[in-house]
Amino acid sequence: SPAERERDRLTIEWFGRAWPVLGLAFVLLFTGSTAIQAGQLGYVVLQVDGRHPAIADFVASARRVFGPLLGATLLSMGFAVGVVLLVVLIGVLLSLESIPGLIRGVFGVLLVAASLLAGVWAGVRLTFWFIALAADRVGPIRSFKAAFHITRGRWWRVLGFNAALWAVMVGV
Repeated sequence: SPAERERDRLTIEWFGRAWPVLGLAFVLLFTGSTAIQAGQLGYVVLQVDGRHPAIADFVASARRVFGPLLGATLLSMGFAVGVVLLVVLIGVLLSLESIPGLIRGVFGVLLVAASLLAGVWAGVRLTFWFIALAADRVGPIRSFKAAFHITRGRWWRVLGFNAALWAVMVGV
């Protein structure tokens, strides 16, 4: 109908003009939240070291940790994109008609189970990635390695701790 076409035209026109502003808002929100998280991480590290930090220490921590934390966050986002691509690949493989149904089903279950196990394993091993980034004052890759080192031999305890935290968050 003419009313629907007019509505569609206005919607497309609005989004066509609004996307630069929305993109800028996203970039500002992303960088602002990363800066606040950087300050919080640095502030907590100073607290754990036994110091009594002031607000100026929060700002100094945010400046010091922002770059590495931004790099680590972008690496995490790249990992998330990889997971999405893996899910798409699994979906494409499972939709192939040339593979018999039973084999597709078993293959799909095995792929999903392996993906979930790998995700849990990596999530536990990287629990302390951002904390190591702020505490050790190194870049994203070295803190990545440090997070693996911290959890070596403690995987089950860290998994239990994370599970308890998730249970509390879900309960709340």
